[in-house]
Amino acid sequence: MTPDASPSPSRIPRIGDSLRRWSSSGWAAHLAALLGAGAYGLQAWGHSHGQASVLDEGLYLYKGFLYASGRYWPFQDFGPWTNHMPLAFLIPGWIQRAVEPGLRTGRLYALALAALFLLAVWILARRLGGRWWGAGALFMLAANPLLIKIYSQAISQVLVAGMLAWALVFTLGPGRPRWQLLLGAALGGALVMTRVNVLPALPLLLSYIFWQHGSRAGRAASAVGLAVVLVGHVIFWPGVLKIWAYWLPDPLTPFLNPWRELSGAQLFWNPESSLGTRMGVFLSGFRLHLFPWLGVLLSVICWPGKSAESLTERRAAGLLLAIFFSLLGVHAWAALGQNYCVFCYPLYQAFFSFCGILLMALALGRWFGRVSESRRILAGLGAVLVGLLARPRTLEGLASLLASTQLPRMKELRLLPGSASIEVLLVNRFNLAPAALRDTLESLAAVGLGLVILGGLALLGSLAARRRPSPGLMPWIAVPAAVWLGWLSLAHGNTFRNYDCGGDVVGSYEAVGAHLQTLIPAGASVYWAGGLSPVPLLYLPQAEIFPAQLNGDYSFRLGGEPASLERFGFWNAELAETWLQRAEYALVEQRELTGWLAQAVGSEQFEELSPSPPGVSCRADSWIHVYRRVK
Repeated sequence: MTPDASPSPSRIPRIGDSLRRWSSSGWAAHLAALLGAGAYGLQAWGHSHGQASVLDEGLYLYKGFLYASGRYWPFQDFGPWTNHMPLAFLIPGWIQRAVEPGLRTGRLYALALAALFLLAVWILARRLGGRWWGAGALFMLAANPLLIKIYSQAISQVLVAGMLAWALVFTLGPGRPRWQLLLGAALGGALVMTRVNVLPALPLLLSYIFWQHGSRAGRAASAVGLAVVLVGHVIFWPGVLKIWAYWLPDPLTPFLNPWRELSGAQLFWNPESSLGTRMGVFLSGFRLHLFPWLGVLLSVICWPGKSAESLTERRAAGLLLAIFFSLLGVHAWAALGQNYCVFCYPLYQAFFSFCGILLMALALGRWFGRVSESRRILAGLGAVLVGLLARPRTLEGLASLLASTQLPRMKELRLLPGSASIEVLLVNRFNLAPAALRDTLESLAAVGLGLVILGGLALLGSLAARRRPSPGLMPWIAVPAAVWLGWLSLAHGNTFRNYDCGGDVVGSYEAVGAHLQTLIPAGASVYWAGGLSPVPLLYLPQAEIFPAQLNGDYSFRLGGEPASLERFGFWNAELAETWLQRAEYALVEQRELTGWLAQAVGSEQFEELSPSPPGVSCRADSWIHVYRRVK
């Protein structure tokens, strides 16, 4: 045999060694991160053009433009209802002032913010879990169509998430330079001046700086963060008190009554939702933010012991968990505890849910290899079973099985012939709507399944502690879990189709705006009933509007004193009629053309001009009637 006929085993290249060398190289992880960002970006570009504009987006863009151009000032009496802190409006307003007003500018602004957000998450996940977890975090974001859709609109979720992420970039972890800590604290203060509902993030961030970086850094950062909030309040004083008057309880803050609307009017928009519906929405928060919630679970399961090695990591995890659960509590109360927007609960989580992904990077990238084998198996099985719990058909099937279960019929403690299903018995006994009952039973099924899963995991953990399985078992659990959860995240995220429209929505709104510009001269007074989103008004930048109308039904009141309502940015039927009499033009979307408004614009006082093209292709009634006053 020749010497080179059969190489020695030591010289045979091993595929595993090659894979390890490839995975340990920095460029491979960076390439993977670029692929994850590209997968996100391709989806975001499509959603930025294919989603109809919602009320919030139109308000941020149009009110922001009015404020940035000096037409009105945030919290101004008899101006638009400034229902959020001023930076939420001013930042998109400044961008439009610098470029041009319109939906295209707004959507490009949202995409730019999303790109900065992705960069911040990549930096944080890489810092907490390693190079490959930086890429993994981007893939988890790319596997959540709900977040991509929300972050592709010019609404405050993407702005707040980006600001919070960069505040964490500048403060999270040891050895941060003093200038970064001060910049992170300033961003924390700016968060409060953007959305008051993320207020808990600032004291938590400052407390972490004290905890991790020392008292001197903490005092300096606190001075900067609180100074931003103070200066913001000075600039917008005293109108900014309207925000605090809305959020703080009336009995505890009677001194804020001058900044409260006390006209005796009733809310027009006040829908009632059943307990079953609220429970269903609560569970949808898990399904639509699957990876973040899994990250929270795994960080608890893999929490390390009190060693010097893990001290800074435990501090970072403590901050992320505190931010996650404090903001979750605020938004759960605002959505599920009120009637204003129950179905907004999953959307509100977009402000902060990325913290759960960072927790996953830390738990699996740093802690997973240090904890016992039993806890590793517990984490792997927990990932699979959480995915099973989040699968809607499982819950629907359990609820259907529970509802159809037959029970003996009884009356006054006496058995009656035959049997009836649980659904029939409960509907008849408590006069419930069948749909509400199904929601409640589905919620009970989820709770029951969760208890069974927790019991099973506890049993598996107990058995694993007695007999350690082979190390080769974990890949067989982890790989299917990752594939299963990735598919579930995509599947659940794609069930959110509230704003999906198809076609080129941006181009459609621009066509509407171009048409309106040919009919309505600059400076004309306009009565607005042109649809849910006031985006078309961006193409009439000099129009004189009645600003309380911009929030539509949400700022409409039943009864009340007109002057008091208008001062706070609200309106009622009396004001609507008065404004229509003063308007030179009326813009009325087809589906709004009903009742007294249809009669008024159909009278001899108005003539109808050519209507606009549809604002969105998915609604045939989205075209706008244009009326001009002739008398």
